[in-house]
Amino acid sequence: TSPSAVADQPLDMMQSSTAIRRSVLAAFVLYVVFGVPDGVFGTVWPNLRDDFGRGDASLGWLIVATAVGYATGGAASGHLVERFPMGVLLTTSMAGAVAALALVAAAPGWWIVALGYLGLGTGWGLADAGINGWMALTQGPRTMGMLHASYGVGAFAGPILATALIADGTGWRAPYVVCVAVTALAVIIVARNHAGFAAATTTPEIVDQDADVTGSTRLQGLMIAWFAVYVGAEVAIGSWSYTLLTEARGYSELAAGALTAAYWGGLMGGRFVLAIVGHRLHPELTLRVSTVAAALAVAVLWLDPADARSPQYWVDHLRNTVLFADGIATLLEDEERVFLEVGPGAILSSFTRQSPGAPTQRVFGSLRHPDDTIRDDAFFRTILGRLWAVGIDAD
Repeated sequence: TSPSAVADQPLDMMQSSTAIRRSVLAAFVLYVVFGVPDGVFGTVWPNLRDDFGRGDASLGWLIVATAVGYATGGAASGHLVERFPMGVLLTTSMAGAVAALALVAAAPGWWIVALGYLGLGTGWGLADAGINGWMALTQGPRTMGMLHASYGVGAFAGPILATALIADGTGWRAPYVVCVAVTALAVIIVARNHAGFAAATTTPEIVDQDADVTGSTRLQGLMIAWFAVYVGAEVAIGSWSYTLLTEARGYSELAAGALTAAYWGGLMGGRFVLAIVGHRLHPELTLRVSTVAAALAVAVLWLDPADARSPQYWVDHLRNTVLFADGIATLLEDEERVFLEVGPGAILSSFTRQSPGAPTQRVFGSLRHPDDTIRDDAFFRTILGRLWAVGIDAD
Protein backbone atom coordinates (compact mmCIF):
# COMPACT_ATOMS: atom_id res chain seq x y z
CA THR A 1 0.00 0.00 0.00
CA SER A 2 1.47 3.36 -1.01
CA PRO A 3 1.87 6.16 1.60
CA SER A 4 -0.61 8.33 -0.32
CA ALA A 5 -3.25 5.59 -0.19
CA VAL A 6 -2.74 5.21 3.57
CA ALA A 7 -3.07 8.97 4.01
CA ASP A 8 -6.26 8.98 2.00
CA GLN A 9 -7.98 6.39 4.23
CA PRO A 10 -8.73 8.76 7.18
CA LEU A 11 -9.99 11.34 4.69
CA ASP A 12 -12.30 8.79 3.08
CA MET A 13 -13.56 7.70 6.49
CA MET A 14 -14.20 11.32 7.50
CA GLN A 15 -16.08 12.00 4.26
CA SER A 16 -18.10 8.83 4.74
CA SER A 17 -18.95 9.79 8.33
CA THR A 18 -20.04 13.26 7.20
CA ALA A 19 -22.23 11.76 4.48
CA ILE A 20 -23.88 9.43 6.98
CA ARG A 21 -24.60 12.27 9.39
CA ARG A 22 -26.14 14.30 6.57
CA SER A 23 -28.32 11.36 5.56
CA VAL A 24 -29.46 10.91 9.18
CA LEU A 25 -30.40 14.59 9.35
CA ALA A 26 -32.23 14.24 6.01
CA ALA A 27 -34.18 11.32 7.50
CA PHE A 28 -35.11 13.51 10.49
CA VAL A 29 -36.39 16.19 8.09
CA LEU A 30 -38.39 13.58 6.23
CA TYR A 31 -40.05 12.42 9.44
CA VAL A 32 -40.95 15.97 10.39
CA VAL A 33 -42.65 16.18 7.00
CA PHE A 34 -44.44 12.86 7.63
CA GLY A 35 -46.04 14.37 10.71
CA VAL A 36 -47.35 17.63 9.24
CA PRO A 37 -50.21 16.15 7.12
CA ASP A 38 -51.27 13.92 10.03
CA GLY A 39 -51.56 16.96 12.29
CA VAL A 40 -53.35 18.94 9.57
CA PHE A 41 -55.87 16.20 8.73
CA GLY A 42 -57.94 16.16 11.92
CA THR A 43 -58.01 19.94 12.16
CA VAL A 44 -59.27 20.54 8.61
CA TRP A 45 -61.68 17.59 8.65
CA PRO A 46 -64.88 19.52 9.56
CA ASN A 47 -64.27 22.00 6.73
CA LEU A 48 -63.31 19.30 4.24
CA ARG A 49 -66.33 17.21 5.22
CA ASP A 50 -68.76 20.11 4.83
CA ASP A 51 -67.23 21.20 1.52
CA PHE A 52 -68.07 17.83 -0.04
CA GLY A 53 -71.35 17.31 1.84
CA ARG A 54 -70.14 14.22 3.68
CA GLY A 55 -70.85 12.90 7.19
CA ASP A 56 -68.36 12.13 9.92
CA ALA A 57 -68.44 8.44 9.00
CA SER A 58 -66.61 9.34 5.79
CA LEU A 59 -63.48 10.12 7.78
CA GLY A 60 -63.15 6.38 8.30
CA TRP A 61 -62.88 5.85 4.55
CA LEU A 62 -59.89 8.20 4.39
CA ILE A 63 -58.22 6.39 7.26
CA VAL A 64 -58.88 3.04 5.57
CA ALA A 65 -57.50 4.34 2.25
CA THR A 66 -54.36 5.56 4.01
CA ALA A 67 -53.95 2.28 5.91
CA VAL A 68 -54.33 0.16 2.76
CA GLY A 69 -51.76 2.26 0.92
CA TYR A 70 -49.40 2.26 3.88
CA ALA A 71 -49.61 -1.52 4.33
CA THR A 72 -49.01 -2.05 0.62
CA GLY A 73 -46.04 0.31 0.54
CA GLY A 74 -44.55 -1.09 3.73
CA ALA A 75 -44.83 -4.68 2.47
CA ALA A 76 -43.18 -3.78 -0.82
CA SER A 77 -40.41 -1.71 0.75
CA GLY A 78 -38.22 -4.64 1.82
CA HIS A 79 -38.19 -6.11 -1.68
CA LEU A 80 -37.48 -2.75 -3.30
CA VAL A 81 -34.60 -1.93 -0.92
CA GLU A 82 -32.84 -5.06 -2.13
CA ARG A 83 -33.07 -3.87 -5.76
CA PHE A 84 -32.67 -0.10 -5.55
CA PRO A 85 -30.48 2.27 -3.53
CA MET A 86 -32.14 3.75 -0.45
CA GLY A 87 -31.82 7.28 -1.81
CA VAL A 88 -33.68 6.33 -4.99
CA LEU A 89 -36.45 4.59 -3.01
CA LEU A 90 -36.94 7.56 -0.68
CA THR A 91 -36.95 10.27 -3.33
CA THR A 92 -39.28 8.28 -5.59
CA SER A 93 -41.75 7.37 -2.84
CA MET A 94 -41.84 10.89 -1.43
CA ALA A 95 -42.23 12.38 -4.91
CA GLY A 96 -45.33 10.18 -5.12
CA ALA A 97 -46.45 11.58 -1.75
CA VAL A 98 -46.06 15.12 -3.14
CA ALA A 99 -48.29 14.20 -6.07
CA ALA A 100 -50.86 12.62 -3.73
CA LEU A 101 -50.97 15.70 -1.49
CA ALA A 102 -51.38 17.91 -4.54
CA LEU A 103 -54.27 15.70 -5.65
CA VAL A 104 -55.95 16.17 -2.27
CA ALA A 105 -55.37 19.93 -2.31
CA ALA A 106 -56.95 20.30 -5.76
CA ALA A 107 -59.57 17.53 -5.47
CA PRO A 108 -62.82 18.41 -7.28
CA GLY A 109 -64.72 15.56 -5.60
CA TRP A 110 -64.76 13.37 -2.52
CA TRP A 111 -63.42 10.18 -4.09
CA ILE A 112 -60.45 12.08 -5.51
CA VAL A 113 -59.55 12.97 -1.92
CA ALA A 114 -59.78 9.27 -1.01
CA LEU A 115 -57.59 8.38 -4.00
CA GLY A 116 -55.07 10.99 -2.90
CA TYR A 117 -54.91 9.49 0.59
CA LEU A 118 -54.42 6.02 -0.88
CA GLY A 119 -51.41 7.34 -2.80
CA LEU A 120 -50.16 9.25 0.21
CA GLY A 121 -50.32 6.13 2.38
CA THR A 122 -48.40 4.15 -0.25
CA GLY A 123 -45.63 6.75 -0.43
CA TRP A 124 -45.42 6.96 3.34
CA GLY A 125 -45.34 3.19 3.70
CA LEU A 126 -42.48 2.79 1.26
CA ALA A 127 -40.38 5.57 2.80
CA ASP A 128 -41.24 4.84 6.43
CA ALA A 129 -40.39 1.14 6.29
CA GLY A 130 -37.19 1.86 4.37
CA ILE A 131 -35.93 4.52 6.80
CA ASN A 132 -36.93 2.51 9.88
CA GLY A 133 -35.04 -0.53 8.64
CA TRP A 134 -31.95 1.47 7.71
CA MET A 135 -31.94 3.43 10.96
CA ALA A 136 -32.40 0.34 13.13
CA LEU A 137 -29.60 -1.56 11.39
CA THR A 138 -27.05 1.22 11.09
CA GLN A 139 -27.67 3.85 13.79
CA GLY A 140 -29.08 2.13 16.85
CA PRO A 141 -32.09 2.69 19.14
CA ARG A 142 -31.30 6.21 20.41
CA THR A 143 -31.09 7.66 16.93
CA MET A 144 -34.22 5.70 16.06
CA GLY A 145 -35.93 7.40 19.00
CA MET A 146 -34.92 10.83 17.71
CA LEU A 147 -36.27 9.86 14.30
CA HIS A 148 -39.73 9.14 15.69
CA ALA A 149 -39.60 12.24 17.87
CA SER A 150 -39.07 14.19 14.65
CA TYR A 151 -42.43 12.91 13.44
CA GLY A 152 -43.95 14.42 16.58
CA VAL A 153 -42.46 17.82 15.67
CA GLY A 154 -44.33 17.79 12.36
CA ALA A 155 -47.55 16.47 13.88
CA PHE A 156 -47.35 19.20 16.55
CA ALA A 157 -46.91 21.90 13.90
CA GLY A 158 -49.77 20.57 11.73
CA PRO A 159 -52.75 21.71 13.86
CA ILE A 160 -51.14 25.08 14.49
CA LEU A 161 -50.65 25.60 10.76
CA ALA A 162 -54.18 24.42 9.88
CA THR A 163 -55.88 26.46 12.63
CA ALA A 164 -54.06 29.63 11.58
CA LEU A 165 -54.97 29.24 7.91
CA ILE A 166 -58.60 28.28 8.59
CA ALA A 167 -59.01 31.19 11.01
CA ASP A 168 -57.63 33.46 8.27
CA GLY A 169 -60.45 32.32 6.00
CA THR A 170 -58.28 30.52 3.43
CA GLY A 171 -60.15 27.21 3.81
CA TRP A 172 -59.00 23.62 4.17
CA ARG A 173 -57.05 23.42 0.92
CA ALA A 174 -54.38 25.94 1.93
CA PRO A 175 -52.82 23.70 4.63
CA TYR A 176 -52.46 20.93 2.04
CA VAL A 177 -50.74 23.35 -0.34
CA VAL A 178 -48.23 24.04 2.43
CA CYS A 179 -47.82 20.27 2.93
CA VAL A 180 -47.07 19.91 -0.79
CA ALA A 181 -44.39 22.59 -0.53
CA VAL A 182 -42.63 21.22 2.57
CA THR A 183 -42.76 17.63 1.27
CA ALA A 184 -41.25 18.74 -2.05
CA LEU A 185 -38.50 20.54 -0.10
CA ALA A 186 -37.85 17.33 1.87
CA VAL A 187 -37.52 15.38 -1.40
CA ILE A 188 -34.83 17.82 -2.54
CA ILE A 189 -33.00 17.55 0.79
CA VAL A 190 -33.00 13.74 0.64
CA ALA A 191 -31.90 13.74 -3.00
CA ARG A 192 -28.90 15.95 -2.15
CA ASN A 193 -27.89 14.00 0.96
CA HIS A 194 -28.48 10.37 0.02
CA ALA A 195 -24.87 9.17 -0.18
CA GLY A 196 -24.73 8.27 3.50
CA PHE A 197 -27.53 5.72 3.13
CA ALA A 198 -25.22 3.51 1.07
CA ALA A 199 -22.07 4.29 3.12
CA ALA A 200 -23.44 3.27 6.53
CA THR A 201 -22.64 -0.17 7.93
CA THR A 202 -24.56 -2.32 10.41
CA THR A 203 -24.25 -1.00 13.96
CA PRO A 204 -22.23 -3.16 16.42
CA GLU A 205 -25.35 -3.40 18.60
CA ILE A 206 -26.90 -5.54 15.87
CA VAL A 207 -23.72 -7.44 14.89
CA ASP A 208 -23.01 -8.50 18.49
CA GLN A 209 -26.62 -9.40 19.28
CA ASP A 210 -27.31 -12.98 20.31
CA ALA A 211 -29.60 -14.96 18.05
CA ASP A 212 -32.18 -15.56 20.80
CA VAL A 213 -32.59 -11.85 21.66
CA THR A 214 -35.28 -11.46 19.03
CA GLY A 215 -37.60 -13.67 21.10
CA SER A 216 -40.23 -16.15 20.07
CA THR A 217 -42.62 -15.89 17.18
CA ARG A 218 -45.46 -15.58 19.69
CA LEU A 219 -43.78 -12.59 21.37
CA GLN A 220 -43.19 -10.93 18.03
CA GLY A 221 -46.84 -11.47 17.13
CA LEU A 222 -47.95 -9.91 20.41
CA MET A 223 -45.71 -6.90 19.80
CA ILE A 224 -47.10 -6.46 16.29
CA ALA A 225 -50.68 -6.68 17.62
CA TRP A 226 -49.96 -4.20 20.41
CA PHE A 227 -48.31 -1.82 17.97
CA ALA A 228 -51.32 -2.04 15.63
CA VAL A 229 -53.66 -1.12 18.50
CA TYR A 230 -51.37 1.72 19.57
CA VAL A 231 -51.12 3.22 16.07
CA GLY A 232 -54.87 2.89 15.59
CA ALA A 233 -55.53 4.76 18.85
CA GLU A 234 -52.94 7.41 18.02
CA VAL A 235 -54.46 8.10 14.60
CA ALA A 236 -58.07 7.95 15.83
CA ILE A 237 -57.53 10.42 18.68
CA GLY A 238 -55.46 12.75 16.54
CA SER A 239 -58.06 12.69 13.76
CA TRP A 240 -61.18 13.07 15.91
CA SER A 241 -60.09 15.36 18.73
CA TYR A 242 -60.60 18.66 16.87
CA THR A 243 -64.11 17.68 15.73
CA LEU A 244 -64.97 16.42 19.22
CA LEU A 245 -63.79 19.63 20.88
CA THR A 246 -65.46 22.06 18.47
CA GLU A 247 -68.73 20.29 17.70
CA ALA A 248 -69.46 18.25 20.83
CA ARG A 249 -67.72 20.24 23.55
CA GLY A 250 -68.26 23.80 22.29
CA TYR A 251 -64.60 24.83 22.21
CA SER A 252 -63.56 27.64 19.89
CA GLU A 253 -61.54 26.74 16.80
CA LEU A 254 -58.41 28.33 18.25
CA ALA A 255 -58.75 26.49 21.58
CA ALA A 256 -59.47 23.17 19.84
CA GLY A 257 -56.49 23.68 17.53
CA ALA A 258 -54.24 24.41 20.51
CA LEU A 259 -55.44 21.33 22.40
CA THR A 260 -55.01 19.12 19.34
CA ALA A 261 -51.48 20.47 18.95
CA ALA A 262 -50.90 19.74 22.64
CA TYR A 263 -51.87 16.10 22.03
CA TRP A 264 -49.27 15.75 19.29
CA GLY A 265 -46.84 17.79 21.40
CA GLY A 266 -47.17 15.25 24.20
CA LEU A 267 -46.33 12.49 21.75
CA MET A 268 -43.32 14.50 20.59
CA GLY A 269 -42.13 15.15 24.14
CA GLY A 270 -42.47 11.53 25.20
CA ARG A 271 -40.44 10.34 22.24
CA PHE A 272 -37.69 12.89 22.85
CA VAL A 273 -37.48 11.75 26.48
CA LEU A 274 -37.18 8.10 25.41
CA ALA A 275 -34.58 9.00 22.81
CA ILE A 276 -32.45 10.78 25.43
CA VAL A 277 -32.86 8.60 28.55
CA GLY A 278 -34.75 5.56 27.27
CA HIS A 279 -31.65 3.37 27.39
CA ARG A 280 -31.62 3.83 31.18
CA LEU A 281 -35.22 2.71 31.64
CA HIS A 282 -36.57 -0.81 31.95
CA PRO A 283 -38.47 -1.53 28.71
CA GLU A 284 -41.27 -3.60 30.26
CA LEU A 285 -41.86 -1.12 33.09
CA THR A 286 -41.83 1.79 30.64
CA LEU A 287 -44.39 0.04 28.45
CA ARG A 288 -46.69 -0.70 31.39
CA VAL A 289 -46.51 2.81 32.87
CA SER A 290 -47.05 4.52 29.52
CA THR A 291 -49.99 2.25 28.65
CA VAL A 292 -51.72 2.97 31.98
CA ALA A 293 -51.02 6.70 31.63
CA ALA A 294 -52.51 6.69 28.14
CA ALA A 295 -55.65 4.90 29.36
CA LEU A 296 -56.08 7.45 32.16
CA ALA A 297 -55.61 10.32 29.72
CA VAL A 298 -58.32 8.89 27.44
CA ALA A 299 -60.65 8.70 30.44
CA VAL A 300 -59.97 12.36 31.24
CA LEU A 301 -60.66 13.33 27.62
CA TRP A 302 -63.93 11.40 27.70
CA LEU A 303 -64.92 13.08 30.97
CA ASP A 304 -64.13 16.53 29.51
CA PRO A 305 -61.62 18.38 31.71
CA ALA A 306 -63.52 21.66 31.32
CA ASP A 307 -66.51 20.16 33.11
CA ALA A 308 -64.49 18.15 35.60
CA ARG A 309 -62.72 21.32 36.83
CA SER A 310 -65.98 23.21 37.32
CA PRO A 311 -67.67 22.84 40.74
CA GLN A 312 -70.90 24.05 39.13
CA TYR A 313 -70.86 21.00 36.84
CA TRP A 314 -71.11 18.68 39.86
CA VAL A 315 -73.60 20.92 41.66
CA ASP A 316 -75.84 20.84 38.58
CA HIS A 317 -75.75 17.04 38.64
CA LEU A 318 -76.92 17.02 42.24
CA ARG A 319 -79.48 19.83 42.25
CA ASN A 320 -80.90 20.34 38.76
CA THR A 321 -84.15 18.79 37.56
CA VAL A 322 -83.66 15.37 36.00
CA LEU A 323 -86.35 15.98 33.31
CA PHE A 324 -87.19 12.28 33.34
CA ALA A 325 -90.77 12.85 32.14
CA ASP A 326 -89.54 14.93 29.18
CA GLY A 327 -87.16 12.17 28.22
CA ILE A 328 -89.86 9.50 28.40
CA ALA A 329 -92.19 11.71 26.34
CA THR A 330 -89.54 11.91 23.63
CA LEU A 331 -89.09 8.13 23.65
CA LEU A 332 -92.88 7.61 23.44
CA GLU A 333 -92.91 9.33 20.06
CA ASP A 334 -92.04 5.87 18.77
CA GLU A 335 -95.27 3.92 19.30
CA GLU A 336 -93.45 0.57 19.13
CA ARG A 337 -91.03 1.47 21.93
CA VAL A 338 -90.54 -1.17 24.66
CA PHE A 339 -89.20 -0.17 28.09
CA LEU A 340 -87.14 -2.57 30.21
CA GLU A 341 -85.76 -1.50 33.59
CA VAL A 342 -82.45 -3.26 34.24
CA GLY A 343 -81.44 -3.82 37.85
CA PRO A 344 -83.20 -4.22 41.22
CA GLY A 345 -86.33 -2.23 42.04
CA ALA A 346 -89.13 -0.91 39.89
CA ILE A 347 -88.99 2.87 40.40
CA LEU A 348 -88.16 3.81 36.81
CA SER A 349 -90.69 1.43 35.27
CA SER A 350 -93.31 2.74 37.71
CA PHE A 351 -92.62 6.36 36.71
CA THR A 352 -92.73 5.36 33.06
CA ARG A 353 -96.19 3.75 33.42
CA GLN A 354 -97.45 7.03 34.96
CA SER A 355 -96.40 9.04 31.90
CA PRO A 356 -99.33 10.19 29.68
CA GLY A 357 -99.78 7.79 26.79
CA ALA A 358 -97.36 5.20 28.12
CA PRO A 359 -98.22 1.63 26.98
CA THR A 360 -98.25 -0.11 30.35
CA GLN A 361 -98.22 -3.53 28.67
CA ARG A 362 -94.83 -2.64 27.11
CA VAL A 363 -93.06 -1.55 30.31
CA PHE A 364 -91.19 -4.27 32.22
CA GLY A 365 -88.80 -4.76 35.09
CA SER A 366 -86.00 -7.30 34.78
CA LEU A 367 -85.90 -8.33 38.46
CA ARG A 368 -88.74 -9.12 40.88
CA HIS A 369 -89.72 -6.84 43.76
CA PRO A 370 -88.37 -8.01 47.16
CA ASP A 371 -91.93 -8.57 48.37
CA ASP A 372 -92.80 -10.86 45.46
CA THR A 373 -92.88 -14.55 46.33
CA ILE A 374 -92.05 -15.84 42.85
CA ARG A 375 -88.61 -17.35 42.35
CA ASP A 376 -86.02 -15.17 40.57
CA ASP A 377 -85.46 -17.58 37.67
CA ALA A 378 -89.21 -18.04 37.11
CA PHE A 379 -89.77 -14.26 37.15
CA PHE A 380 -86.93 -13.72 34.68
CA ARG A 381 -88.26 -16.36 32.28
CA THR A 382 -91.70 -14.74 32.50
CA ILE A 383 -90.23 -11.37 31.51
CA LEU A 384 -88.40 -12.98 28.60
CA GLY A 385 -91.68 -14.46 27.41
CA ARG A 386 -93.50 -11.13 27.71
CA LEU A 387 -90.72 -9.41 25.78
CA TRP A 388 -91.04 -12.04 23.07
CA ALA A 389 -94.80 -11.46 23.00
CA VAL A 390 -94.29 -7.77 22.12
CA GLY A 391 -91.77 -8.54 19.38
CA ILE A 392 -88.41 -8.44 21.20
CA ASP A 393 -86.06 -11.26 20.27
CA ALA A 394 -84.07 -11.40 23.53
CA ASP A 395 -80.63 -12.96 23.30
